[in-house]
Amino acid sequence: MEVWFKVPTAPFMAPTAAAGPTTWERSAVGSSSSFIGGTYGGGLQGEGILYEITTDGVFTVLHSFSGGDDGVAPTSVIQGSDGYYYGTSLNGGDPTKGGSVFRFAYCLGLAAISNAISTEAAPTCSVPITARLFYNGEDITDTKTPKRVIVGQQIPLTVKFYQNGKELTAPNPVITTLKWMIPGSSIAGYSPSIEAATVTPLVTTDITKRNIAYYWVDGSSQQNWAVSINVTANNQPVSARTTLTLLRPTAKITAITGAVTVGGGWDNTYTLAFGSNNSSPGIVFNRTRLSNPTGFSGKWEWVQLANINRRRFRTDTNTWERFVGVGVLDCTVSEGTNAADCSTYNYAATVIRTSDSPRTPLSKSFNIPLTPPINRAEVDESFSMYLMYQPTGAAGANAIWVPLRKVTWSWHGKAQLDSTVQKWKLVPGSSDNSVDPKDGDATIHPTWTSRFPQLEWKP
Repeated sequence: MEVWFKVPTAPFMAPTAAAGPTTWERSAVGSSSSFIGGTYGGGLQGEGILYEITTDGVFTVLHSFSGGDDGVAPTSVIQGSDGYYYGTSLNGGDPTKGGSVFRFAYCLGLAAISNAISTEAAPTCSVPITARLFYNGEDITDTKTPKRVIVGQQIPLTVKFYQNGKELTAPNPVITTLKWMIPGSSIAGYSPSIEAATVTPLVTTDITKRNIAYYWVDGSSQQNWAVSINVTANNQPVSARTTLTLLRPTAKITAITGAVTVGGGWDNTYTLAFGSNNSSPGIVFNRTRLSNPTGFSGKWEWVQLANINRRRFRTDTNTWERFVGVGVLDCTVSEGTNAADCSTYNYAATVIRTSDSPRTPLSKSFNIPLTPPINRAEVDESFSMYLMYQPTGAAGANAIWVPLRKVTWSWHGKAQLDSTVQKWKLVPGSSDNSVDPKDGDATIHPTWTSRFPQLEWKP
């Protein structure tokens, strides 16, 4: 007789228990051959074990019999055509104490025991596992009528697993891989404030959990997106999908521009400016044709980012100073507000209109110098004005702001003090600006880490 393996005494076998297996049954598990069998005694309760041993000599305890419903002293084990393993025990198995008939399933190195006359269903790799997708408790798996959602609305999805018509609960099934497939431009969050605005992207840890919450920021006025999930559950490939109809408001921005000037402003300061005063701003923005999809409501706001680049020549030190900021928050104006909350510029506080007249001071008035005194000033600046949207109503829970439209514009100019007459003039050929710039679609959020009032003149 050839000995392939000696069963260890502890912790699998009690010293007084029968030494060795009673029956060996050959089966294929994974890609290597193994043998499934039982012992008359040993295990945690001394009532026998169900084990697996591979041809490589790897020994694994699959179940430790308790002497209860599962029985005592398992004997022969066979594999059924349904993928379950079946066996009998010599004793136990209440209420008769005359033994039991059991079955188990081997999945990912784990075993589940079930009394054959019990209503308990044993999890098994051979019984198909299905997955279904839920939106706030609503089953939306493969619905004939896709659920309608809107940009900026939080999309909370959950996957649940079922077997034999019953929902499985943790730790079953055992998940080895899981990945959500979210099409389009989606993010985990957007957090704007006066001081800073950041986008939280969807990362691997977000798309590999049973629950996911995300936001869409793009899409046409109506677009169907297929969301799916691929999972390996109890060593089975499982997938589910749903279709969501993504909606997006329609909007348009028109922009009308003025000219670069040197002159007195609305606060009597002499300035190099884009525009001249309240009645002649440098650029005026009008929001038109903003329309919410049927069944949805929302609010809007203007957000402008600026690339500030100004220079001035100080006559007291004969040096240049710079006033610079890249991607700074210039202003926000929300629906229903009466003033910009972060800028000294003139923003019209109407529902659909706002304007900007950027400027740099030259003198306190026509002939009173600044402190410090200067005789030259230069400006080269660009801006991006965003029309933002946030859902309200039923879709407004945990909703975020999303960009709809954007206008990019710029202005340039140089001014010099004519010392002979002490008068500021535009340097010939130096002024330029965008002329009635056109708007475009916006799907990338404005982000910033500083705002205009925080900038300072520096050498």
